[in-house]
Amino acid sequence: MNSYEIERHVKTEELKAILQSHKAWLEDGSGKKADLSHANLSGAKLSGVNLSEADLSFANLVLADLSGANLRFADLSEANLSGAYVGLADLGGDDLIETNLRGANLRGANLSGANLIFADLSGANLRFADLRDANLRSARLNGAYLLKADLRGAELKDAELRKTNLLKADLRGAELHDTDLSEAYLGGTYLDEDYLN
Repeated sequence: MNSYEIERHVKTEELKAILQSHKAWLEDGSGKKADLSHANLSGAKLSGVNLSEADLSFANLVLADLSGANLRFADLSEANLSGAYVGLADLGGDDLIETNLRGANLRGANLSGANLIFADLSGANLRFADLRDANLRSARLNGAYLLKADLRGAELKDAELRKTNLLKADLRGAELHDTDLSEAYLGGTYLDEDYLN
């Protein structure tokens, strides 16, 4: 069974109540941690919202606005963020295993230490994104835009970066074993010397 088939529809009033309770849980423990797993939040306006540590696994966030949102340590595993606007959001340390981020705008987002194993970031805008120490093992970044992205120490083993724009990206210390960089643009990219030899 496909994980996206089981979707629960969340009405605006219910979402507001969940977010208020989550805020109270974060502040003083009086509320409840947000459980938005399997929720249909497509097109939701969640700009600047604090969803740190929330459960958003399997959520439908297609075309959602999460710009500037705090999503630190949130569980977004197998969520669908295709076409979502996640610019300047904090996703540091998040679980994004098998997450669909195709065409998502992650410009300037913090993804440091995030777990993106098997994630699909094809065509995503990751310009100026912080991907330090992120686990991108077997991730798909084909055609992604990574201008000046910081990928120092990132795990990119078996990742696909075909036709990816890595102009002035920093890949020093990144694990690039069996990474597909065919037709990738590497102008001004910072790479370890042993990779260049």
